[in-house]
Amino acid sequence: MTDLKPKRIFISHASEDKAEFAKPMADHFLTQKGIDAWLDLYEIVGGDDLVEKIWEEGFNADCMVVLLSPDFLTKKWPMNELRTAIAKKINDKFRVIPVVVRPCAVPDALASTLRFEVGKDGTIIQIADKIADIVHGVTIKPALGSAPGHVTARTLKIPGLNSADALILEAIFDDLIAKDQGIIYTRDIRPIASANQIGETAFGDSLEMLVESGWIAVNFGGMGNRIPQTLDMPPQVILTLARAKDIDVDGVTCQLAGLIINDGITDGQMLESRVACPHQILMAVIADLKASGLINHAQFIGKAHTITAVSAKFRRWFSEEC
Repeated sequence: MTDLKPKRIFISHASEDKAEFAKPMADHFLTQKGIDAWLDLYEIVGGDDLVEKIWEEGFNADCMVVLLSPDFLTKKWPMNELRTAIAKKINDKFRVIPVVVRPCAVPDALASTLRFEVGKDGTIIQIADKIADIVHGVTIKPALGSAPGHVTARTLKIPGLNSADALILEAIFDDLIAKDQGIIYTRDIRPIASANQIGETAFGDSLEMLVESGWIAVNFGGMGNRIPQTLDMPPQVILTLARAKDIDVDGVTCQLAGLIINDGITDGQMLESRVACPHQILMAVIADLKASGLINHAQFIGKAHTITAVSAKFRRWFSEEC
């Protein structure tokens, strides 16, 4: 349930400042700002115990406004209120807001407290408006926006790469798998970078870092052009990222090996029709097996390809691992 209790401000002042400053401020708080201003003129009547009334009601306010003037500093009662407020400020985090209504020295206890000055900071009513905003929690601080997409996005965690690098690398992998065209066009990756608040310079920096660290390779339009036109992704990188994205690369490898060794299937397109995985991942598995000396593989025009030889080591690996 919402707490509808109004905010309360205790206005401490010298009697000489009541008519010109204290009462106009209190009336403005009460009638225009929805703040219960505690002013002795309104709160203390005949027969009241002054100390008890001020302590029980005045110091139960949300904060105290101290109207400083030469008269305030010479009055015993207002200065006692100030000392009590300072003690409460220390012990209870009670807010004390000084307002210099007439030029005077500022007590040492308030020297480090941000204060308002009539004239310099506006009229007593304009200052009351500012204090009302403080009490109501109004702020000119802009609302906190969302963090850049490359920071909040669920990206792969890769040592040596920052969040922007990892997001772009993952976008390149996803584009490669989805479009199955072998070559990655940077024009297709740039919108993803922009959508995640990665600017053109940062985009170029990430591509350069990915090339230098071997995650991708420039296919056309070298780094001298700052941003290349097309990219390649090495087979081993494809497999590394596939595993990072929970794709069962080992299962794909065993299924492929079984088709080759047990069923004698060597035609690439037939293998692709039997292995449940994207084309680029299957080709990366084949490239990895070839690089390891386990099979020989030949590619022809278009997507035609075939397994041309199988080693004894590959057959033994299959029997032991799959």
